[in-house]
Amino acid sequence: MAVAGVSTGRGDDGLTDLPGGRRVKKSDPRIEANGEIDELVATLGMVRAKLDDSHSRIEVLAIQHRLQEIMTMVAAGSVQWQDVPALEEIEHSLRVLAAGLPEQHRFIVPGDSEVAAMFDLARTVARRAERALWRLADTGPVARTAMVYLNRLSDWCFQQERLCLQQKQTGPSRRRRPRRRTENDTGR
Repeated sequence: MAVAGVSTGRGDDGLTDLPGGRRVKKSDPRIEANGEIDELVATLGMVRAKLDDSHSRIEVLAIQHRLQEIMTMVAAGSVQWQDVPALEEIEHSLRVLAAGLPEQHRFIVPGDSEVAAMFDLARTVARRAERALWRLADTGPVARTAMVYLNRLSDWCFQQERLCLQQKQTGPSRRRRPRRRTENDTGR
């Protein structure tokens, strides 16, 4: 039963519509890729809602809009997303972030800052979305610029996480190597 204005019920058979009216399975790689990108947009929305800095909020919002453009391209089966300026902007932002941060030699364990942990979540979702686009590219053409953008975006999220931890002025929790067990550890 469809709820008026909310649901059409057309997806109850496991199919969904693409632009132009073509119906495909919800497991179609195009739908999977868009689902991953949509989750990334939502995750960045959570990040943006927690940010205090208006410049950062504007930057995240612009990224969300670009991701929605990529979703439109993916849904349409187009390879036209060649937004080189967007790619150049995120690469510039990465260089600026990297210049202000110390070298990173260990893994970061998320959780020392809520916003940093959200950026880390966004990083992992961006990686997953990028992999979904590469899988989609195995089945047909996809704008390479979009895949590169998602790759840079995951790097950008990592640098943002590091910046948040630096601004909090607490060193990030780092994963330590497990200690080797000895005979004395067996409880004898």
